[in-house]
Amino acid sequence: MGIASVDTWLPQTVETVDEAVRAGRLSADDAAGAGARQVPVSPALSPPEMAVLAAGKALARAEWSAAELDLLAHAWIYHQGHDFWSPAHYVAAQIGASRAVPLGLQQLCNGGAAALLLGARWVAHAPAPSRVAVTTADRFWGPGFDRWAGD
Repeated sequence: MGIASVDTWLPQTVETVDEAVRAGRLSADDAAGAGARQVPVSPALSPPEMAVLAAGKALARAEWSAAELDLLAHAWIYHQGHDFWSPAHYVAAQIGASRAVPLGLQQLCNGGAAALLLGARWVAHAPAPSRVAVTTADRFWGPGFDRWAGD
C-alpha cells in the first residue's frame, strides 16, 4: 500500500496582511504575530471546484483514470458552496469517478488525516486491489468567517 500521487491547486489571487490592516480587519499588533504575510484567496471557485482541479492533477500524475477509483473521500471544515448537499458526490461526478463510493468527512482540522486513514483501511480490507482518492478543500470567506481574526 502506498500513495501514488499528491497535488494541490491554489488560486493565483492573494490577500496580504497589509491589505487586511488597511481595510481595518486586522490590527497592526495582530498583523505582527499573524505568522503569514499573505494567504491565497479564491474569489470565485467553490471548495469542491478547487478539489476537482487538484484531484485531476493528482490522478494525471499517478496515471490513474478516475473511473478506476473505488472510494473518493472529501474532507472539509467550512461551507462548501451550497446548503444541504454532498460535496464528495460533486467531486466524484466531476472527475468521472462513476463507480467510486463518495464519502464526505466534516472533521475540522483532522479531516484530511481521517480521510487518509479511511482510505488506507479501505485498501487494506478490500477483497481485490483497490484505488482511493482523498480530497480536501475550503474557502474561508465572509461574512461567516473572518480569515484574519478567526481561529
